[in-house]
Amino acid sequence: MRVRWRVVVRGTLTGSALLALGIAGWRTAAPAIETLRWRADLGDTWGDRRSGGRRHEGIDIFAARRTPIRSTTRGLVIGRGENALGGRTITSARIRFAAATVGSTEPDPPRRNPDMHRTARALPVLALAALSLVLTARGAPAQTELFVGLESEDAVAVVDPATGQVLRKIPVGISGEDIEGVHALATAPDGRFYYLAIAHGWPYGSVWKMSTEKDSLVARTNVGLFPATMALTPDGTWLFVANYNLHGDPALDSVSAVHTPTMTEVAQIPVCTKPHGMVASHDGQWIYASCTRDNVVRKISVASLSVVDSTNMLTDQDRAENKVCYPAGLALSADDSKLFVACHRHAEVRVLSTTALGTITATIPTGDGPYLIRMDPRGERLWVPNRNDQTYTVIDVATERAIATRPASASHPHTFAFGPDGVVYLSMESHAVVPGAIDVIDPRTFETLRSIPVGLQATGVGAIPLAPRH
Repeated sequence: MRVRWRVVVRGTLTGSALLALGIAGWRTAAPAIETLRWRADLGDTWGDRRSGGRRHEGIDIFAARRTPIRSTTRGLVIGRGENALGGRTITSARIRFAAATVGSTEPDPPRRNPDMHRTARALPVLALAALSLVLTARGAPAQTELFVGLESEDAVAVVDPATGQVLRKIPVGISGEDIEGVHALATAPDGRFYYLAIAHGWPYGSVWKMSTEKDSLVARTNVGLFPATMALTPDGTWLFVANYNLHGDPALDSVSAVHTPTMTEVAQIPVCTKPHGMVASHDGQWIYASCTRDNVVRKISVASLSVVDSTNMLTDQDRAENKVCYPAGLALSADDSKLFVACHRHAEVRVLSTTALGTITATIPTGDGPYLIRMDPRGERLWVPNRNDQTYTVIDVATERAIATRPASASHPHTFAFGPDGVVYLSMESHAVVPGAIDVIDPRTFETLRSIPVGLQATGVGAIPLAPRH
């Protein structure tokens, strides 16, 4: 094919960095570039006005015919096709190349191109120069990156909370047609991996182990029906997955135990009907699971992978008034002595002693529909997303009293994550085609510092501290 490529780079590279690439690249690979007759008038057109009131989100680099195009960053190829603005396109999770053809696209007669080997050698040099310059142009990295599951996009959004930018989206799932649904996300203690619960399956859901460094799948395993939430032991060795069985008839449902080094499901532990809330004890010995249909909490031994204790969350008053708790979320105190249970249909959090499950020691009013609650890393405050009234409640653990209820910026608050500096991140699903979002919250004043649209139906969220770059 005789084509001329116009490379448009979106998302990862900036125009100024590419302009620098042109200069540094030509100097670095001068003999090869001279042979290729690269244009010496490369300009920075990033942000220039274009038709339809849009701005140019790329930079044009003209190359000789038959020049291979190589990505300057790792990524997953997620599509290829035609684009009215850019011609032929190849899209990856991090970067888009638009290739516009000039002149004939009919196949050439077979012949040897003496410059091909020099071309192939030159472009990797340029790619390395680009990557180096991008890192320089970006300056100091954010202290934290957020990984956000997007249930209705089958993707993970990687977000810089300091700037409010979605840095990239990583496609997940294996179906090209059906939404599979990222419903939960858990981060490994060392920050090297995160785990996704992919809820919809054929018929079973699955858990994916992803690399935070390479944005790539490490391994996956099938679990039960509609895996909804997960709990990871503090050493990162065991992942417990609540198989919520959303679309199935009431049954004795299970919690899957997954050995994370090998990503092997070693057991499905029968627990109750519709397990949803999950939390691991800080000593790594116990997993607590709450079941919404049965209104019970089960205690699971990590050593034996079996249920060892249980309690019902209904009170005498609940039964007299024909009410249910619908325990949707769980959290533990720092010393594991108290279990906090979000009664989704009671607008309250109930407190249990873990010594012997069964006695409700306190009830704490919240907003409507408390959901996947989270304890802050210091064990001082319990953060409660109120799914039904677009608010969140903060509870002081020492006094077991709510100290604040604040509005969320989008509907259907889902859950929380915490940065290494204590900053709080609230994920909100929103609804329909309205993008879900992340609220960045000051843990002292409870003020929302920034709201970041991230994509369709934001669910699980994890905060990964970045290593300093020298």
